[in-house]
Amino acid sequence: GRVAAWVARAPAIVESFHNDEPFLGDRSWRFRLRALARITTQHIAISDAVKTRLVRDVGLAADSVTVVRYGVPDERGTLDRDAARAQLGVGADERVVGFVGRLTQQKRVDVLVDAAPLLRDATCVLVGDGELRPDLEARAARLGAGVRFAGHVPDAPAVMRAFDVFCLPSDWEGLGLVLVEAMLRGVPVAGATSGAIPEVLDHGRAGALFPPRDPAALAGVVNELLDDPARRAEMSRAGRAFALAAFAPERMLAETLQVYGDALGRSRRSRS
Repeated sequence: GRVAAWVARAPAIVESFHNDEPFLGDRSWRFRLRALARITTQHIAISDAVKTRLVRDVGLAADSVTVVRYGVPDERGTLDRDAARAQLGVGADERVVGFVGRLTQQKRVDVLVDAAPLLRDATCVLVGDGELRPDLEARAARLGAGVRFAGHVPDAPAVMRAFDVFCLPSDWEGLGLVLVEAMLRGVPVAGATSGAIPEVLDHGRAGALFPPRDPAALAGVVNELLDDPARRAEMSRAGRAFALAAFAPERMLAETLQVYGDALGRSRRSRS
């Protein structure tokens, strides 16, 4: 796309990076991205974590990368807690730790499955599908863990309100949009200290954090939340307030337009 824009003599070229992909630091990708940077007016990264990767591992100039976080509409949906639980087949009094997403290597749902036997009087509900589902089901069966596989749900964010805690144990995330969706719905969240997850959780002020790939640490953090309703309520309020402020669609629109305007301005000055 950038080469085509350059051939067509586009006055400015802006490239957006939407994930903290492991391959960004590979030699072949560094070469390609640095070459493309020579014809790119400005880059947009969706988080500080993605910008750090682009500057540190790819070698882009720090001032050529602007962070513009996603804007997420405040949509609570039509399902209340009881309706969401009924849709997932969860009892009204069950303590539920939930996950929503693809069952892929990146998401490290195996860490949550391994932690399930360590959770006190709680059920894990996994919403989503993917190539690792058969392996995860077999793993949960071997462990005798309390894990339910809900599969694909048409409006997955709506059923988050069934959860007492939402958990994201990913190895990397360019942002972790599902965390924002959970926070906007008032669901307390816990996530691994990987990629952009800490900044999306305001470095522990809007959600709980645990080390990646550590089932015991995950279980310890989640158990603390499950056993402390007052802390969950406070985290629910803090998470929603932070999500409304940091991920407002109006902010994303204004900041994106600013990047485009600045890029066009620099392009015009360079030609004059």
